[in-house]
Amino acid sequence: MIGLRVEMHPRIPRQLRNSVVDSAITAHDAAIRSHSDRLEAALSGAAKARGIGHEWWLVDNGGIDDIVDSARYADLVVVHKHDRSDDEEFPADELIHQLLLRAGRPVLITPNWAVRGVVGSRAVIAWNGSREASRALADAMPLLAKAERAVLVIEGGDGVDERLARVSGHLSRHGIGNVTTQVLTSDDPVQTGGDILRAANTIDANLLVMGGYSKSRLREKLFGGVTEFVLYHARLPVLMSH
Repeated sequence: MIGLRVEMHPRIPRQLRNSVVDSAITAHDAAIRSHSDRLEAALSGAAKARGIGHEWWLVDNGGIDDIVDSARYADLVVVHKHDRSDDEEFPADELIHQLLLRAGRPVLITPNWAVRGVVGSRAVIAWNGSREASRALADAMPLLAKAERAVLVIEGGDGVDERLARVSGHLSRHGIGNVTTQVLTSDDPVQTGGDILRAANTIDANLLVMGGYSKSRLREKLFGGVTEFVLYHARLPVLMSH
């Protein structure tokens, strides 16, 4: 396990630099480093208590590009869901988008509260046959191996029975049983996103697996999309891949 901390220091416009005393900048930098030290201690304590090997990566005065680059050296990226009441250095919603689209790694988005049970023991798999959904399902297999119950939510339309049989067989070959299915009939992204999250609520799921941005992010932003809807409304861990 790797903990990544990217410190972001204030960028003071040249016109204002003479107005800011050096002691204020020094104090601010010291507060940021103190926060980093507390985070490192918390990660170290949690990892040691569970017997997990860990590393701590610290980037001084970095940005989102540093996070994306570091993510490429991990198997799975875990990031906290955006808390709109928090004054974050990097808004998590933008960070999640950048990681999904640029890092080439699966991203596990965790909610703002504790999750009941082992993540993946009650799972919902959203399947539309896209490259993104296929990638997400493959990336999630180590977590789905613990599944005691799963719901396969599949996009309806022509050939749905064949697609359902093929993805069900794929899950079965990986030892994932006790799977129920639900066929989606709406083309509306909000309705589809809501149906997926309602399926998760039905089994008190602790993992949702789905592709991210099967359509372009710009199109989702302009016209709405399932990815955006789920990222905003999900109350459980969501594993997405692009």
